[in-house]
Amino acid sequence: DLVAEVLENNNEFGRQFIWTPAVIAPEAVVTRAAPPAATGGWGEVTSGALWYNCDGLQISSSGGWWHAVSIWTDDDAVDVDCRLHAATTGAEDGFGTSLAFSGNGPGILDAVVVNRNNVSDAAWDVGALRFSGESSFKSHHASSQIMAFGDSITVAMGNDVPLLLREFFVAPENVGPVSVTASVDGLAGPVRLVVLNSDFNHGTLTAGSQIGSGWATGSATARVSTDLTVGGWFGI
Repeated sequence: DLVAEVLENNNEFGRQFIWTPAVIAPEAVVTRAAPPAATGGWGEVTSGALWYNCDGLQISSSGGWWHAVSIWTDDDAVDVDCRLHAATTGAEDGFGTSLAFSGNGPGILDAVVVNRNNVSDAAWDVGALRFSGESSFKSHHASSQIMAFGDSITVAMGNDVPLLLREFFVAPENVGPVSVTASVDGLAGPVRLVVLNSDFNHGTLTAGSQIGSGWATGSATARVSTDLTVGGWFGI
């Protein structure tokens, strides 16, 4: 009290900081607490850009060449979206501008996808963003396996495994009409088939360089057909 304070309006300081994101190993499923309020605390930030608060996850490029992180809740009334980011490099450098954003509504799977054939990053961050409601959520990291062009395979999707990734190579001599089909056991499904182009970099199940998609359920077979003009590695 002996020395008067010159300014009384600069006693509060607020910034947004990044905690180290949790790493999800390939093919792992994790359960996470509800993400924070997306804009919580924004009114207390006194400097720096404003970014959405989220629950931070990270995947590495180990394993296959295509990677996807999917997010869902057991409560169909709750909506948790996800965003793909370049890997965090510091406490204030990350989870900003997104490379891809999946904003499906409540009860619909959200996923972001990256094709390492076309991007050289060693890791990526994924932000789980609370849009409406509040609930814990689950997340799965899918990593691709190679299947031969023209091959037919049978796969089983385990509990809490919402997405499988495969890639196939189209050689120059096979360029032309190509069809990819998917069918399900009569007691299972539905299953959505999405075929991703060889020039796909980052995207979602509904956005990015895609050839097409279709639903397989019961006796109905999903078919995606195209006339390829170039070869390369394509994703399923």
